[in-house]
Order: sequence, then structure tokens, then C-alpha cells
Amino acid sequence: MKVVSKRTRLTPMEIMKKAEDYFDGRFGLKKTDSDSSCCADFVGDLGFVSVRVEASDGSNEAVLTTREFDYQVQDFLKRL
Repeated sequence: MKVVSKRTRLTPMEIMKKAEDYFDGRFGLKKTDSDSSCCADFVGDLGFVSVRVEASDGSNEAVLTTREFDYQVQDFLKRL
């Protein structure tokens, strides 16, 4: 399991929208039914990606936890 993060000026809603657009339905991942403005889980047969947004002064931090999708997570963080 790997945990990585990136600070960004995007809002939590923008980060979550980008995560859904990037991961849901791609790479064999599907978003779970849990609905939250700060968290999303994408699961597949090979592993998972969990996205959490932590708000702070002037910026937000996208924290991603993954198993088997390291490359995709790094690519997603580059796009933020």
C-alpha cells in the first residue's frame, strides 16, 4: 500500500470531480457508493484508490492511498 499527497489551490469539490473523472470507469476501477465531499473510494479486482481532501489555510491537500495503481495515482497528481 502506498500513500502520496499533493498541495493544490483547487477546491475540495474540484479535486473530487477530477478524481472521479480520472479514476471512475478506468483501469478496472469503479467508485463505491459512499458519497462524501472530502473522500472517494475506487475499487477493482486488482486493487483500489482512496482519495481524501484535507483543507487548510489557502490550499488543500489531496491524499491518495493505493494498492496496485501507483503509476495512475502519480499521473493523477501531476494533473492537479
